[in-house]
Amino acid sequence: MRPVTQSPAPPWATLARLAALLPAGLLLTADATAQARMTYSLDYHGPLIGTLAQGSTDFVTEGDLLDATPLLLGGNGGVKIEVSGGDLGLANYASCVGHLGGDPCGIDVDAFSTGQDAIIKNNPQETNWRVFFTVDEYAQGNPQTPLDPSVRSEAAVADVSGDVWCTIFLPPPPLAPNTGSTWARVQALCVDGNGEPSPTGALAPGHALKEPNIPGQGLPFATQDTGSHVDALQIGQGLGSALFFSLDGALTDPFGYTNSDSAAAQGVSPADILVSNSGVISVYANAGSLGLDPLFDDLDALILLENGIAGCQLSKIPFAWEGGEDMVLFSLRRGSATVGQTDSLQGIPIEPGDILMPPVEGGNGNPGVLVAAEVLGLRTERESGGDADDLTAASITDDDEDFIDCNGNGRPDSVDIMIGGSRDDNSNLIPDECEDPGDIVCDCGPGKGPCGNDGSGGSGCANSTGAGALLEGRGSSSRYMDDLTFEVTQLPPAAPGILFYALGSGPNTVLGDGLTCAVGVKYRFPAVQVASSLGVVNTPAGLGDYIQANMPVGAQLILGASYYFQFWYRDPQGPCGSNSSVSNMIRLVVTQ
Repeated sequence: MRPVTQSPAPPWATLARLAALLPAGLLLTADATAQARMTYSLDYHGPLIGTLAQGSTDFVTEGDLLDATPLLLGGNGGVKIEVSGGDLGLANYASCVGHLGGDPCGIDVDAFSTGQDAIIKNNPQETNWRVFFTVDEYAQGNPQTPLDPSVRSEAAVADVSGDVWCTIFLPPPPLAPNTGSTWARVQALCVDGNGEPSPTGALAPGHALKEPNIPGQGLPFATQDTGSHVDALQIGQGLGSALFFSLDGALTDPFGYTNSDSAAAQGVSPADILVSNSGVISVYANAGSLGLDPLFDDLDALILLENGIAGCQLSKIPFAWEGGEDMVLFSLRRGSATVGQTDSLQGIPIEPGDILMPPVEGGNGNPGVLVAAEVLGLRTERESGGDADDLTAASITDDDEDFIDCNGNGRPDSVDIMIGGSRDDNSNLIPDECEDPGDIVCDCGPGKGPCGNDGSGGSGCANSTGAGALLEGRGSSSRYMDDLTFEVTQLPPAAPGILFYALGSGPNTVLGDGLTCAVGVKYRFPAVQVASSLGVVNTPAGLGDYIQANMPVGAQLILGASYYFQFWYRDPQGPCGSNSSVSNMIRLVVTQ
């Protein structure tokens, strides 16, 4: 992926020498990408804890469930609280509100599910299920994972812990470390923490987190981490009445810091799965039923499909959830006692990056490794030696979800691009087919010319050259990239002209020797463009930034809205005698 840089300031204002050439009638006043909900929490280490939430007088805490949507290139401006730790029922919440990151206040929610994760089916043809997941700032990524982009590439620049990754086309589990699936060990970058390019050039829609999060520059040596870490995650569903989660233990992490012990503050085990119903917390599945030590294990990621029957009916063999039992999957925090023990399904050492299921019937009583960490593209001690990556949050969706899916084909846009199904020439992780630089919506076809001067091929009406001016877009409709330019051809040589736009389109009306469909106020760019000797004008990039800085609020570009562009130009020798004409009109639908 190429590094992304902002476009230079556009030279519009430096070219406004001939604005008086416009006729009196043109003396003018100066769909967003579909995506599912992303709910998450932040760990207590980060700099956003204790800051004000967007549009609120409430302070962000590590006990809150936060709303990341809309996910946008460049971020979305602020952290939004969806469910506060108080609404969840956390006992210490009131005394912790307003505390700063780095203070372990005893309300850290470190795993979460709505109970509506997608089911994993026992069918080799069902490869549409995806694991969306996060890791912390100490993750390194699997050495065999490609670098474009990946946990491995982003970890190298400390830009990984605020990101959300997803798997691609995995077969049904159980999946061993050496699974030979084409897309094993590969991730797609689906959400970037702040929506800005990382030092590697990786770019994806994001929200409002702080990056980078530099290992070794936070706890235990500093009062807080340098950046944010997504600590719990749910993709693709709105919140229901029951909210499932787990709290933090008191383990001393192998990297030196002590976890917050929010479970003890609530009087539960950090290996329990809890459920909150209208702020009343109870144990949904206790540590023992999951094959975990209630004192020395810490459940760290949660994937749950609840069957709607009161209580928890754990699936004790893979795919028993297809028969109506609850699908309960989880991971363990780095440093947990059960990490390193032999699992009950594949007979391999358990790693903090594995997706686990409850103990398998007839097994050794330990959790079973359903999906090995290596398959997710994570580093493990059992394969690579040394420090293992920690899977810190996870959620499963399938093709029925619409997560950052601009072309509506049921695959995340980043997956489309990674598998080669969509082009992404401007490297912004939005398929190029979703960023059309404009469609012709008003031309001067047969029978339309005001004096019989019909155009052809979608152009404006015929001018003194015998052809009509043709306006075409180049680049993309992305507001963030701001790389849209216009080219006008078939103009009279050296003809001066001005680009303008309107907010609406209607029936053809005569404007000079040509036609316009613009409705309402027309907003012009002051830069007069003079055609070359070949009758060509190319406008500079930076239209969006210019509009943002100079046009009225109601005329600025809004994601998903349509804008209508046209080029007016002088033509003293024109066929109808008005001395001017216009090109065809282009409709631009702004994308992020």
